[in-house]
Amino acid sequence: MKDFRNRHTFAICAYGDSPYLTECLDSLLRQTVKSTILLATSTPSPFLREVAEKNGIEYHVNPLRGGGISADWNFALSCCRTQWCTIAHQDDVYLPAYAENVTARLEQRPETGIVFTDYADLLPGGRQAYRRGYLIVKRLLLWPFYLRNHHASGFIKRWILRFGCPICCPSVTYNLSLPEKPEFDSAFSVNPDWAMWLTLAGRQEEFAYCPKRLMLHRLSGGMETAAAIRDNRRAREDALLFNRLWPAPIARILAQVYALSYRSNRSV
Repeated sequence: MKDFRNRHTFAICAYGDSPYLTECLDSLLRQTVKSTILLATSTPSPFLREVAEKNGIEYHVNPLRGGGISADWNFALSCCRTQWCTIAHQDDVYLPAYAENVTARLEQRPETGIVFTDYADLLPGGRQAYRRGYLIVKRLLLWPFYLRNHHASGFIKRWILRFGCPICCPSVTYNLSLPEKPEFDSAFSVNPDWAMWLTLAGRQEEFAYCPKRLMLHRLSGGMETAAAIRDNRRAREDALLFNRLWPAPIARILAQVYALSYRSNRSV
């Protein structure tokens, strides 16, 4: 088994006392290559500390509270002391070959900024769903990466983001060794990932895609996601990002169409 503990870190971003945290952690411990694992949180608790101590992983508490998801993810990245970092979402599951595949891509092409993979939804009851309609649409948006799995072209990187966000955030591994470090924009509370990919698309670094299904994204219908839809935060952020990519009339239409996709699925 290859040992990448000095090169790759899984930073678990924990919020509250998730009943799925140990399942996520177990999936990281079962990887086919060894990586450093740490737990980062802005909501410390005896439960989180116990999980970290029991499994012998680092436990980091963000001293700045209330900064939202962008601040939590930025803190998780800041805790990482290796050149590559995956922000593991506490409810998700990583298949055993995830780390092996993403580190292989980064070894082959060190100019890569992010590597992301295909994934399936993990539904209530543990059922996996790979061919849901919106997942198929996301793969279609990534068509340039099926012709070649890495691209540095700003046009192509922006093109895949013009109709929505096809990159699954928890599937992404970041290259922290490049001169410009990734940083999530605190102005976004719902779409900081999509905003981040747009920022990175303007840089010289490559995006790389692994079309293998290497992680499971749990759909939980969280209260925060529901609240973001109810109070129109998500709609506002969608519109803002579409306006960065299209003239206003087209952006308005796309935002309305995009909203339809998460009326029935709040994890799109």
